[in-house]
Amino acid sequence: MDSDELPPERIPMESGQRLPPTRRPPTAIGAASPGPEWERVRNLFPQCSYQAILEADPIRTVFLCWSQVAKREVAITLLDRQGHDPAEVARWLYEAGLLATIHAPALVRIHDVGESPSFAYVTTDYPLPTPLTTRLQFGPLRPAELPPVAEALIGTLEGIHRAGLVHGHLTLASIGLRSIHPLFLDLPRVPRSPAAVTTEPDPVVFPRDDLYAVATILYESAMGRPWDAAAPAPLLSRCGPWRVRRAIQRALDPVPARRWADAPQFNQALRHLPWLPF
Repeated sequence: MDSDELPPERIPMESGQRLPPTRRPPTAIGAASPGPEWERVRNLFPQCSYQAILEADPIRTVFLCWSQVAKREVAITLLDRQGHDPAEVARWLYEAGLLATIHAPALVRIHDVGESPSFAYVTTDYPLPTPLTTRLQFGPLRPAELPPVAEALIGTLEGIHRAGLVHGHLTLASIGLRSIHPLFLDLPRVPRSPAAVTTEPDPVVFPRDDLYAVATILYESAMGRPWDAAAPAPLLSRCGPWRVRRAIQRALDPVPARRWADAPQFNQALRHLPWLPF
């Protein structure tokens, strides 16, 4: 194994299949020594030792650091206030502060939320999960893997909704798997550019929309193919016991008012039901 490789996730696979190893940030993005980006803000994080830059774009810079307090690697997402809509930055900090108070299995832990006159930042654990999209390239999840994934995702949404937030943009790409434990990879939401705020106003979303998105993720995770809203009847007819079909079908109802009213109802409907391959 190369020195920069990490052990692959221990995900049950069919015989002979194996996920490629997860690698640390490539040297094209990272750096052996701190660059000017870190030098500008290092005084904000005296307990952190710089390791690399994970992402750098006009919207944000994400540093990989070692936290002397947490005794682990952390990711510091940094926003330069210049060039960002003040309301978007305030929303980002507010949502991050609320998420930091939620103890839920599928949330990446938030260690710190702060700001200075020039910057706003959020410090989180740096997990190395396998993206769900990558996992499904090797086939659908097994029946035994579905219940913990479903309960963790829906249970975490329950905490998010109770805090007054709605995810609003759940997709396969926003979920990672560490073994069979899912993690939301895109919370808190990154502030949008001023141009996007002006030209693409946020759509109005409700908790039922999150539950619908989770149902499509469960369907695709079990089937290995995307949910087709245009042809629900023949696909759902192969979704195992009628009680499971009924629970999933209600969450996927094209009429939002007929879907599960909240995450606890959906979780209760699935928690004690037998899971078979869809």
